[in-house]
Amino acid sequence: MRSKLIKLSFTIFIAGCLFTACNSGENKGEVADKSQDTIEELRAWIADTAGIHKSEWGKFKTDAEEKIRQNEDSMRVFKNKIGKADTKIKMKYEHEITRLEEKNSEMKTKLAGYKDESKEKWGKFKTDFNNSMDSLSADMKRTFDLY
Repeated sequence: MRSKLIKLSFTIFIAGCLFTACNSGENKGEVADKSQDTIEELRAWIADTAGIHKSEWGKFKTDAEEKIRQNEDSMRVFKNKIGKADTKIKMKYEHEITRLEEKNSEMKTKLAGYKDESKEKWGKFKTDFNNSMDSLSADMKRTFDLY
């Protein structure tokens, strides 16, 4: 996103320079003022967009951390529940719980490792992360419902 915004601001700046250079001396000041206004508006827009993106990331991260914590709690409760079952059932479900805990841990690592790079990468990360969380939730539901 930042690279696109930089390219856009550079393009607007170059266009402003070309218009300034191509006009007669009387209009150059007027065109320069318009170009400067455009650049200032673009800077304000970039600042607003970055703020929206950061606030969206903060909310997303908080929500994702809460889902991960809820998954951990659900798995802990299920572990306690199967602790009272016979050995054969316990072994079967402990393997499933271990797999689900690993997947949940991967989600936590993925969330912690995200670096804010661009809006496109943010969108892809968000979609992939949500799909993975939905898959984990479905796996947990299937496992818990079988018991």
